[in-house]
Amino acid sequence: MTVDRRTFLLSSAVAAGAIAGLRPKVYAAGSDTVADSALSELRASLSGRLVTGTDSDYDTVRKVRNRSYDGVRPRGIVMAQTAEDVRRAVSWASTHKTAIVPRSGGHSYIGQSTTDGLVVSVVPMSKIKVDKAAMTATIGAGAMLIDVNVGLIQQGVGLPTGSCPSVGVAGLTLGGGVGFSSRKWGLMCDNLVGVEMVTAAGEVVRADEKTNPELLWACRGGGGGHFGIVTSFTFKVHALEPISGYAIRWDWKHADKVLDVWQRWAAEGPDELFSVCAMTRGKTEPSIRSHGRFFGSKQELRKLLAPLRGVAKPAKFSVYETDLWKAHVESPKCWPDPNVCHSWNHPQPGRYKQASYTVKSDYFKRYLDEEGRAAMIRGVEGGQKQKLRWGGVILDGFGGAINKPAADDTAFVHRDSLIQVEYVAHWWPKVGEAGAERIRDWMRAFYASMRPHASGECYQNYPDLDLPNWQTAYFGQNLPRLKRCKAKIDPSGLFRGRQILTGAAG
Repeated sequence: MTVDRRTFLLSSAVAAGAIAGLRPKVYAAGSDTVADSALSELRASLSGRLVTGTDSDYDTVRKVRNRSYDGVRPRGIVMAQTAEDVRRAVSWASTHKTAIVPRSGGHSYIGQSTTDGLVVSVVPMSKIKVDKAAMTATIGAGAMLIDVNVGLIQQGVGLPTGSCPSVGVAGLTLGGGVGFSSRKWGLMCDNLVGVEMVTAAGEVVRADEKTNPELLWACRGGGGGHFGIVTSFTFKVHALEPISGYAIRWDWKHADKVLDVWQRWAAEGPDELFSVCAMTRGKTEPSIRSHGRFFGSKQELRKLLAPLRGVAKPAKFSVYETDLWKAHVESPKCWPDPNVCHSWNHPQPGRYKQASYTVKSDYFKRYLDEEGRAAMIRGVEGGQKQKLRWGGVILDGFGGAINKPAADDTAFVHRDSLIQVEYVAHWWPKVGEAGAERIRDWMRAFYASMRPHASGECYQNYPDLDLPNWQTAYFGQNLPRLKRCKAKIDPSGLFRGRQILTGAAG
């Protein structure tokens, strides 16, 4: 049986207590004087639905993945069927001076896909068209990863998508997009060759290498929601190849030795190998596990695994033959009905429900020494004492095709990192706000303990409201260029939020 990242990652968002302080800046509608008649005019202009507070399904449609943002009440949610629907929504928001945000999967860790103004959901725009001659795929911005994987694999091609089926292709791609094929095929944004976007001026524009190349550059890892609303993506795709996978678990007493060996093994292995190490809360003691994917045979992978397997006797070990269909579709039980792997409030609803959690991220540009490993182990052991549903750290081995582009080839700047780390904590609602705050305090302390060992950069798809220098942490040396792009394409700042870029003068 294949094991994917969802074994370790239950899903997205941020601290439950954050919303009260953020609402005035992030979620405010802008103008509070928009009349119902103006909403009626918008509704009449659309081919898709406009969902408002008078609709019976409003409370379902308005919510996002993270329960922290249930208090946000949009004036309306446009369920856009076409780019023209998006264009009319953007023009309406500009005319009425109303905040507007795009939404695809609704998984933003900090609730960037909701507002008390106007939400534009591109979820109905999810068609997938593969051009086998050109080896490209054009994908609607509202497609969930399960839709993408089924649509592509059935055509004999693939992309380095993530493994959470209900995540939207838009957010994943615009922020970078790391998947189990990334050391072989690159990031999702590396495979992006064109976008269609509705700008703040209410124009539908195309960006590719010849037309608006600077906008394409910004969309390759510059993050979602800054520049406009993407309605479709065009990717170069890859022919499917035979793959294999592995899963190993060790007793916690071996954590230091495993982490020491794994970090070098994962980052220095062949490009065909992608590996994850997860150190998480267990029943009685923390758990340390590793799993990954290899473009090659089970026999070749078994040989590659010898150094990792030899660190200490595994409590559990398996190597298996698989393929992308099994890894992305059958393993998360998304077949024969892929719709079951949508979120609960998708137009074709699935099993993925809301959750309560918080996250942080790091990049390591040097291997963790004894002190760094000890700090990480202490942090995970601290999480064992918390009332977590699940949590700890997930480490992704970088290198390979991820690190081959220069830092400024795309907006994704983290090209010299060895390891990407996600700190994550999920909790049951019954822990209450006081319990949730204790969990957040643990994570902040854990994160602080790793400062001497980390680069200071953070993954823009794991946004963190605690970061005072988020722009530099996400975008590094590419920040000035991104701000110039923002100033050019959205000079009025129509698209705004707590962690949305302002223009060059902002």
